[in-house]
Amino acid sequence: MVSLEMLIGTAVIGLLVGCIYALGGLGLAFIYGILDFVNFGHGDFPLMLSMYVTFWLFVIFGLDPIFSPILAVPLFFLLGILVYKSIARRTLKGPALSQIAATIGLMIMVRGLAQVAWSSDPRSIPFTIVRGSIEIGGLLLPQSRIVGALISIGAFILIHYFLNRTYTGLCIRAITDDRVATEVLGINTERLYMLSFGIGIGLTSIAGAVMMTYSFVDPTIGLRYGLLLFVILCLAGLGTIKGVIFAGCILGVIEALTTVIWESRAAMLVVFIIFILMLWLRPKGLWGRR
Repeated sequence: MVSLEMLIGTAVIGLLVGCIYALGGLGLAFIYGILDFVNFGHGDFPLMLSMYVTFWLFVIFGLDPIFSPILAVPLFFLLGILVYKSIARRTLKGPALSQIAATIGLMIMVRGLAQVAWSSDPRSIPFTIVRGSIEIGGLLLPQSRIVGALISIGAFILIHYFLNRTYTGLCIRAITDDRVATEVLGINTERLYMLSFGIGIGLTSIAGAVMMTYSFVDPTIGLRYGLLLFVILCLAGLGTIKGVIFAGCILGVIEALTTVIWESRAAMLVVFIIFILMLWLRPKGLWGRR
């Protein structure tokens, strides 16, 4: 029999993990909402790859995962620009099938390179400054999840400020409403697309770094997390940042409670049942504008 105290504690931990999921989903939603480009390999590039980068930054330089985004974000921003110029830009005006083929090909390539370079063995970071738990309101909560959630919320606040208070952010928002009008006004939409793609990849790399404070990484982990990110995108819909963070939190709580009430292997089953119901009942998502 599961006690009420255990259910509440599990739900709170799920809420914290959901914030981290939401940050990964924000990168996917950012690219899709602005470029109308679906990266089917988002779980591998950049999420899984950023987890490996975080691991090797710790092994080689002793850099704690909490601080690895300082190096990882600029790196993945540049990688995102490279992928945009070499793959995404060439498929934007083509059929949707070309995007699917290109990004799945990228996913297979990144996963294969990871297996060749680092083998299939799971790797984790043995020590981080946020290991351990603290008691808050009678609940014992892992420090890694608390700090990870705070970093995720901070990233959401910065993106919200960027999109609503800066000239470049307002131009990016204008593209999502009417690309032709923004081009008539002399705004370089191609440059903004490239910038948006790099930002989306960089945001997800932060989530990958945070996950390494409590998770492991192997070449197949991108499949699990990638599917979760797509469920978040479906649940949130397009149009609002708050939709992504709420969807991630809902998913994190459901996953955590399913693990306690039923079993861990059933968590993904419940998640995908919700995914199918959402596609059936509200295909635009709970907060989507279109």
